[in-house]
Amino acid sequence: MNFVLSKTKSILGIPLYRKYRTEKALKRDFLGGVYREIITFEDYGEASRQSSFLGIPIWGRKLDKQAISWHLGSSMVIKKVIIAKELSSQLDSIFSQMPVSPVKDRKHVFVFWANSGEIALLLMFFWKQLLERYDINDPEQVVVLCTKQYHQDMLRLYFPEIRSVVSKPKILRYVLDDMEAGDWFVHMCFPGKYFAQFEATCKTKTINYLKWMSKWLVLPISEIAKPNALQLQLSFDKAINKLTDNQKIALYDGRLIILALESFSSDEMPESLSVELIKKLEKDGYEIYDNSKILKSDMYLTYPEIFSIAKRSAHLYALRSGLVDFLLNTGIPLHIYYTEFKERGFNTPHRTAEEVFKLFTVKQLPLDNAIKSEEVVISCIKENPTKVKLCMVKDPS
Repeated sequence: MNFVLSKTKSILGIPLYRKYRTEKALKRDFLGGVYREIITFEDYGEASRQSSFLGIPIWGRKLDKQAISWHLGSSMVIKKVIIAKELSSQLDSIFSQMPVSPVKDRKHVFVFWANSGEIALLLMFFWKQLLERYDINDPEQVVVLCTKQYHQDMLRLYFPEIRSVVSKPKILRYVLDDMEAGDWFVHMCFPGKYFAQFEATCKTKTINYLKWMSKWLVLPISEIAKPNALQLQLSFDKAINKLTDNQKIALYDGRLIILALESFSSDEMPESLSVELIKKLEKDGYEIYDNSKILKSDMYLTYPEIFSIAKRSAHLYALRSGLVDFLLNTGIPLHIYYTEFKERGFNTPHRTAEEVFKLFTVKQLPLDNAIKSEEVVISCIKENPTKVKLCMVKDPS
C-alpha cells in the first residue's frame, strides 16, 4: 500500500503520532511506529483492523456482512459474533413489552442510525412511502429503534402513533445494511455505506444531499409531511414556559430570533463574526433565543419545542447543521452560514466551506423558505486563525 502522510502531532519536534492514508486504508503510527494500527475500508466502512507492537502483530478484527471476529496475532480467532443472531436477540429483549404484528412473516423495525438532518429528511419526505413499500398499514406492524433521544422526539412530532424505544445496542456498529435477523426485518436508516458512498460519489460529481437520499432509498421526493397538530401544540405549551419574559413578548411581537451557531460537523464561526451578528440583531430591535450548549438547562428547548417556537419566530440564524433541516418545515426565514467540515472519520473527510455549500445548500429543497434563504460561505485563512480580520464572508449566490 502506498500510504501518504496526512497528519502529524509532535512535541519539541519529536513526532508522537502520524496518520497516513491510501484510497482504501489508514495507518496510524504512535511513538515513531512502536505501536501501529492499519485499518482497511470497504464501501460500508471499516473492514479490518490490525495492531502491532515493534512490528509484531498483536491483535485485530475483521468485519463482513455476516460476522465480526477478533483475533490474536494476525489470524488466531478468539471470538466470533454472528451479527444476525446477536441482533435478533437484542431486538427481542428491547421490544419485549411491545408486540409487533408480522407482515409476510417478518416483524419490521426501523433503526434510526444517523444524525438529526438525515432523520428529519426521512420523516419529512420518505417515511410514509417506506411503510407503503413494505405493506405496513397499521402502527402495530412496525417499531422504531431510536439510537438518540432526539430521534424519538422528532418521530413523535410527526408520527406519534408509531411506537419506539431509545436504545443503542453495540451490535448496531456492525450492521452493514438492511437485513433479516431471526423473526425481524431490520431497516437501517442509515448504514455506514450510505455516507461512504455519498462521499465517494462527490469526488467525481456534485449531488445534493436530499437527491442522494432519494436515490439511495429508490423513492421520489414526496410532498412534505406536516407535524401532528396536537403534538405541536403540546410542544409549544412546554416551550413557551422556558422563554424569558422579554423573549415571550418578542415572540408575540414578531421580534424573536433563533440563533443556532453550533454544529457537530461544521467548524465554529469566527467569534468576531458571531459577536458582530448579535450586536446588529439587537441594534435592530430583535430579542435572541440562543440555542447553544450554554443553555443545557431548564431553558434548553427539545427539537419539537424549538420547532414550535420557530414557527412563530422572525428569523433563524444558524451554522449549517441538522437542526436547519429539521426547522425547514416551520417556514421560518433562513440565514445559514457554511464553514469547513472537520474530518469525521475515514469515509467523511475534511470539506472546504465552498464544498459544504455545494453539497448541502438548502436552495434545492422544495420549500419556499429554503429557496429564498440567505446562504453565506465563510472562508478562513488557516495560517493565521487568531486574526479574525483574515476571515472573508461571501455570498455564493
